[in-house]
Amino acid sequence: MTPVDLLTWYLTLALQAGNRNFSKYIGTTRPPGADWVRADQGSSQSTWLGRYLDFADDWSRDRVFGPPPSESIGSNGWAIGGDLSNNQKGMVLANPHFPWFGELRFYENQLTVRDDPEFGAMNVYGCSLLGVPGIQIGFTEGFAWTHTVSYSSKFTFYRLDLKPDDPFTYIVDGQQRAIKGTEVSIEVLQPDGSLKTRKRTYYRSEVGVMAALPVVAEWTKKQAFTIRDGNETNLAMIDHFLAINLAKSVADAKEVMNSIQGLPWVNLMCADDSGQAWYSDACSEPNLSAATQAEHGAKVADGDFLTSFAYDLGAVLLDGSKSANDWQIDVTGARSPGLVACANVPQLMRRDYVANANESHWLTNASSPLEGFSSVFGKEKTVRSLRTRMGLTLLNNPELLEGGAATLSLKALKSAIDGGFAMSSHLLRPALTNLCKETPSVTIVEDGTSIEVDLQGACETLEQWDGRWRSSSKGAVLFRQWFGAYDNVDESKELWSTAFDVASPVKTPKDLVLTETGKSRALRRLAQAVRQLDKRNLKTDVMLGDQQYTIKGSERIGVPGATHTEGAFNVIGWSPGRDSTTMGHFDPGPVLNSVTGRTSSGYPINYGSSFMMAMQFTDEGPIGFTLVSYSQSAEPDSAWHSDQTKMFNQGQWKTIRFTEDAIQNDPKLTSQQIP
Repeated sequence: MTPVDLLTWYLTLALQAGNRNFSKYIGTTRPPGADWVRADQGSSQSTWLGRYLDFADDWSRDRVFGPPPSESIGSNGWAIGGDLSNNQKGMVLANPHFPWFGELRFYENQLTVRDDPEFGAMNVYGCSLLGVPGIQIGFTEGFAWTHTVSYSSKFTFYRLDLKPDDPFTYIVDGQQRAIKGTEVSIEVLQPDGSLKTRKRTYYRSEVGVMAALPVVAEWTKKQAFTIRDGNETNLAMIDHFLAINLAKSVADAKEVMNSIQGLPWVNLMCADDSGQAWYSDACSEPNLSAATQAEHGAKVADGDFLTSFAYDLGAVLLDGSKSANDWQIDVTGARSPGLVACANVPQLMRRDYVANANESHWLTNASSPLEGFSSVFGKEKTVRSLRTRMGLTLLNNPELLEGGAATLSLKALKSAIDGGFAMSSHLLRPALTNLCKETPSVTIVEDGTSIEVDLQGACETLEQWDGRWRSSSKGAVLFRQWFGAYDNVDESKELWSTAFDVASPVKTPKDLVLTETGKSRALRRLAQAVRQLDKRNLKTDVMLGDQQYTIKGSERIGVPGATHTEGAFNVIGWSPGRDSTTMGHFDPGPVLNSVTGRTSSGYPINYGSSFMMAMQFTDEGPIGFTLVSYSQSAEPDSAWHSDQTKMFNQGQWKTIRFTEDAIQNDPKLTSQQIP
């Protein structure tokens, strides 16, 4: 391992929200006349339809565009101010949703430096990504922070108009500009142990790397496509986290954001011991002119195919033939010319709360919407996900959390995760239960045969279930199979009788459709859910943890939580596309229901709540709880390979030991001095 290897890894992480996701297409981009996919790429398809299907399969697996969907990298993050905290000091709830296997695992640790000649003392606790120095989410003596994956765009596509009969020259404002190739050689290990030199040419415009997407955006004799990524030259990430690890207050964090601005693709939520809470989406967003934004918005509204196609997938496609569409230099100063400066990004200082669940800045605080920002930061005044609404419902109604008080205690804060809340069941279970009790049986058609389904057991299960998604919950599995039959659940007119109201965005849409058609549909789908369980020899009151599980070594362990689609705060799921290692994988079995994620083995989990932290500042210093859902060690023979996974299953946490006295008084303390 060399410094170059580490720097390469840091840049790879920085590019996760942009070029990294297009590496396959960047690497296989060829000018017209060359094969789109080289023979050594191993594509299964050769026709244009086949190439498109390969691309569609990649997108459905890896979600290469834009903001994170349910099974991609995401998070919940709360920073609580003194007005909502029960001791008037700041609190932070960290709940990143990351892979449980592979190179994107978080590792819990504490870094203490007694007296460094350059920056003095450091004492910081939290979690780190593999190979990245410092703490990425955590707290110091007086400052705490967390991150969520930002919804904003960090890159733009440009469609280039090419000079006739010259695929390496494009036109901007009538002037010619060159596309240049760079040949790269690497040594590749062969099966017999020998090395073979492989060569490949990568192409760049003056804007950025060239990338051809099969069928929809190919490099032809008339047009080509290039990507400008705000993180391509982001070498400030390590300096940024070093400075944050030394921060003592929210004011210090603001200074770091303004002076370094090294965050690549995450929002910041932070609080301090004075009770200040602050949010900022100062990543690496392109600074587009108002005219460019208006032109792009008009193309989307008019249904321009490629512009709309890209926008629906979270990407911004611009006309590269006009220099007016270039990224503008922010006169207030940014890390790199063309980015939006920290002073001009969505941000909010509060003394109650700031929060994010991977949507745009708009409802960072439901009482103080952030509006009027560049479209690259995401949509405003639109329906929010059920997960966003669940988090805001808990913040606006803290009595729902453990203790039932109007302000947040530390136990109340962590109960947002271990309480098993999900907006779908919170809103719909009562009405579905009442409807079920009115109709003890329903006739459905299965394979052309009418079948009468007894719903009495289902009714009893729903009535006795509290709507939570703990491992011990009975009713969650039945509800999942019912709810999974609805499409577009965030705003479905088949599901919700009260539509989204921009004046009440946390509470709407709401209310189950109870027209005759709506009742019939809901009952039919409930009967189908009962039948689905019957066919697996499962009762309607089967425990969630019996069906929802992960594998640690040879042991199957139940997992609490629900999916993003179900509106869960404690998000879990299955994501096959975020791990390039060979460690810890297990076979989930054939998929039986792609919507609910049910396989022949149940609901396998390898992604979701990862490092979890609920902390609070006190007069005696920071206190709190943490947990690593997948456990600290990836080694199957380690004593720490599955211990915390079992705790997660049981709703248990570890007490944070931050001070030297607390560490020394740990009865399980062991130490190792490394030369």
